[in-house]
Order: sequence, then structure tokens, then C-alpha cells
Amino acid sequence: MSVDKLARRYVKAFFDESMSKNNVEQVNQDMELVNQATSSSRDLRVFLSNPIIKSNVKMSALKEIFSDKISSDTYALIQLLINNNRIGNLGDVARLFKDYYNEHKNILEVTVTTATALDKATEELVVKTIHSKVGEKEIIIHPIVDKSILGGFIIDLGNKIYDLSVRNRLSNIANQLIYN
Repeated sequence: MSVDKLARRYVKAFFDESMSKNNVEQVNQDMELVNQATSSSRDLRVFLSNPIIKSNVKMSALKEIFSDKISSDTYALIQLLINNNRIGNLGDVARLFKDYYNEHKNILEVTVTTATALDKATEELVVKTIHSKVGEKEIIIHPIVDKSILGGFIIDLGNKIYDLSVRNRLSNIANQLIYN
């Protein structure tokens, strides 16, 4: 079974449980914290995936890292992952939980890459344009400044990328000149 499919099973069950307990907001905050920790620390990912390190050592380390920052329900999920020898998937579970949460709340997180920082008017135009494509969802923009795109923008909707950058256009022109 693929890692993604396995993580989705845990996330679906955990999300459904947090919905039934009416604590999905708290659990989402917990999962954001876990995701930040696992995505920003290669050492933590290697530690959690190491089969030689005993489960109780991993749990102690995670309790130390998260101390009083996450709920008992999230600790229960961590314990379940440890008991099932799936703690190496903790980062995937945390990342996928955000997808379930966003779908439930009708939120779309979008990465917009530009050569210069977005001003408010341009950001509003991007949101309006995205609304026309995806409907009335709450749009959360994560701006990235990348001078190498030279101009234009790249919009990453997660499952679709619109690359309207000058770099991409120049690359397309170069390819046409070379291959035609």
C-alpha cells in the first residue's frame, strides 16, 4: 500500500473522529504544528522513520517536542501511529489532515509566485480570477517572490498550475525556434 493511501486512511478516521467530538479546529491547529515540525526538520523525519529506535523513545521525544502544545486526541493519534509502526508517516498524516480540513471549510490555499511582491490590488485581482475558475471558496494566498521568473506569475492551485511567467514564455519561444 502506498504511503499516501496509508496516510489517507489514518487521516480520514482521525478527521471523522475529530468532527464527531467537535474539536476539529483544535486538531487542525495541532496538525499544523506537527506539519511544521516534521517538514522543517530532516532529523526529526529520519528519527521517526528509524526502525531501530524504540517506540517508547520516539513517544518520549514527541512529548518533549510538543509538550503542552497539542491536544490529548492528537497524542492518541501519535500513539496509534507508534503502536502500528507507522510513526514515520506522521508528517504525511499532518499534511493530509490540512487537505481534509480545507475541503470541509471550503478553503483553497493557493501559491502565487511573482518576480516582485504582490500589492493589494493585484492580490484582489488574483483572488477574483481564481473565484471565476473554482467558485466561491475562501482563497488563502501564499505569495512567493522569485526574481528568476522575470515577470508575470505562476499560480499553483495544488492540482493545477498556471504558469504565465516571462521565463516560461521565453522558454517556449526558445523551444519553438530549436524544434521548428
